[in-house]
Amino acid sequence: MISFADRKRRFSAISPTIRLTFLASCAERIMPIYDKFWVGDYHPELSQTIELAWQTVEGGSVDAASARRCFDVAKELADLYAEDSIAPLAEAAGIAAYIMDMLQQTDHDDVALAAPRGYASVLTAGDAVDGVLAQNGIVAPSAKSEEEAWLDAAVARAETWTQPAARDMFRDLGSFPPSWWAVYSNVKRPY
Repeated sequence: MISFADRKRRFSAISPTIRLTFLASCAERIMPIYDKFWVGDYHPELSQTIELAWQTVEGGSVDAASARRCFDVAKELADLYAEDSIAPLAEAAGIAAYIMDMLQQTDHDDVALAAPRGYASVLTAGDAVDGVLAQNGIVAPSAKSEEEAWLDAAVARAETWTQPAARDMFRDLGSFPPSWWAVYSNVKRPY
């Protein structure tokens, strides 16, 4: 596993577009958790952040009002789910907020930390998935291990990528959707 300080250093050498591609790819791996198991009211803005990221990666622009609304919803839900100790949902909302930090570019520190934080969110979500499966007596391969392998391969690829960023640039690095999703998606309402 790459330490946070090392992740921050490594990501600082990667172009912002590749970092945004990495974050959107991370979000695609864990956002299905939110889409299936949301608690409270469903907010499509979380999933919309992924499309806003892809729109930007592909050279489009993002409406400032839409970006602000998505950020506000993502931040509010990340805080709410963290307060309620629902880690997989908090991490999905958190990664949406990190995407919006990059798109809005309002705080240099938040932009610089978005990709390393996204990495941590995916690991934390994988760990939480493993915990939910264990609580339900389900023996399955480790979601955290699968995500860690994918993340490390994605960072290595991002560091050496010389072509334009693309939606599928990290897809061949592991199962997509992740193999743990087939098991986790059938858990009876985990929260």
